[in-house]
Amino acid sequence: PIFNDSGRQLVRLSLQECIQRSLAHNLDIRIGEYDPAIRETDITSAEAAFDAVLFASAQFDFTDRSNIDSGFYNQTVITDEGERVKRIPTDPFTNTHDYNYLTGLRKLLPTGATIQIAQQLRRLRDLNDEDAIYRNPFYEFGLQLQVRQPLLRDFGVEVNRAAILASRNSYHISQQQFQLLLIKTCAEVESNYWRLFASRQSVRILRELVNSAQQSLQRIRQRGKHDTQSLTIERTLAVIKRSRASLVAAQNAVEQRQELLLQSLNDPNLPLDKIWEIVPVDQPIMTEYKVDYPQATQAALQGRPEIIAQRYRLDTAGIAEDVAENQRMPRLDMFYRQETTGAGDQYHSSWDQQWSNETVNHMFGFSFEFPIGNRAAEAAYSKTQKQKQQEKLALKNISEQVLTDVNNSMHNLNNSYLEISERLAAAKAEKNVTLNHLAFQESGQRNTMSPEFLNLKLNSDERLANTRITAVQTIIQYNLAIVDIYRAQGTLLRYYNIDVTDMPN
Repeated sequence: PIFNDSGRQLVRLSLQECIQRSLAHNLDIRIGEYDPAIRETDITSAEAAFDAVLFASAQFDFTDRSNIDSGFYNQTVITDEGERVKRIPTDPFTNTHDYNYLTGLRKLLPTGATIQIAQQLRRLRDLNDEDAIYRNPFYEFGLQLQVRQPLLRDFGVEVNRAAILASRNSYHISQQQFQLLLIKTCAEVESNYWRLFASRQSVRILRELVNSAQQSLQRIRQRGKHDTQSLTIERTLAVIKRSRASLVAAQNAVEQRQELLLQSLNDPNLPLDKIWEIVPVDQPIMTEYKVDYPQATQAALQGRPEIIAQRYRLDTAGIAEDVAENQRMPRLDMFYRQETTGAGDQYHSSWDQQWSNETVNHMFGFSFEFPIGNRAAEAAYSKTQKQKQQEKLALKNISEQVLTDVNNSMHNLNNSYLEISERLAAAKAEKNVTLNHLAFQESGQRNTMSPEFLNLKLNSDERLANTRITAVQTIIQYNLAIVDIYRAQGTLLRYYNIDVTDMPN
């Protein structure tokens, strides 16, 4: 590690290194990475509505009660005299054990139909039937197939897949929001980087001004006492104090910019609990940067994450409107049921009989319902219509804001570059004035210790320092304007060569 005179550990960073560190470690980015992954689970949840469902049930019915009325049944009895019919009263008591088992699969189809296939087993035993006149115990297998298809409400692939489409839109919106977070973070890192550069340049310029004023003060004191020496010394001390105060403010700005840059990086190798001295190694751009206005506006309207996200919101509103329109219809369902059964007094015999297809039951029909007035569905449809119009206006509003943002960025870029040339020219003129003062001082052609000359020199030094600081700030503002025009177009990540085609999952 390298340390400066104050004991701070020196770290030299390029802008590219700062961008890379922020992409790898910035906490806002790491937090934002979870949003698309969370939204992706919503897609899976919506798709799960079409997953097959395995169901099973078991029901045990134990009945032991008296009957209100008892009847009779005829029994043929063989005797020595021949056959005769014997009338036997039925048992006035019911004592049965009825076991029912059911297992099957149920699935929702994209058309809205529900299909179900199930296997049923029933075992009935009559505890009062000691003579086993009937099958006792009684086994019955039943293979059931049921289909229910909506014909009006809830009919159609788009209606039944609406939740999936809306979830996918939410996922895409979260992707655009994450991309917007990346753009914001990268722009913030570059802003902190160049502002730290400007603050360090200000510190260097102000230190030179303080040293120059202190040298002037030293020459005055070496010359000896004159009538105007006291006033000249006071003026020189005033310049020194103002310069030192500005230097303290500039050093404070350096420390604050360092902390902001470190916070935007969140690099574990540069923890905030240590004292660092961050030195930018890159130099700002000073050449003219031209941007084609029609191309910039077209790129912004097509590529800004805010506009893309709003288009997805508008699409989601359209999906909700279509679903609400479908829900206004009456419910008319067509259903069909087929059951193949097999019965016997033994388990295997009833199972075999089931597959013989000798006893097949069919049921076919329709069901209809429609709420009187249908006010809930009509209100929901009206609501979705208004929400869709709201999203359309929001898209138009965002588009207008984007165009305004592009225009302001273009103006800022062009004017910043024009301002650079004027600021540099002003700094050059002030530098020439200062060099003239130095030339007079070295040649001895003028009384360089006179109050008038010293005032001119000190004022010239101050103006030169302020002009240089302003020029540096203008150059930095121009570099930030270049970044801002790419941000306004939504192409800042491409400008940094950051590939976001593979969004976090």
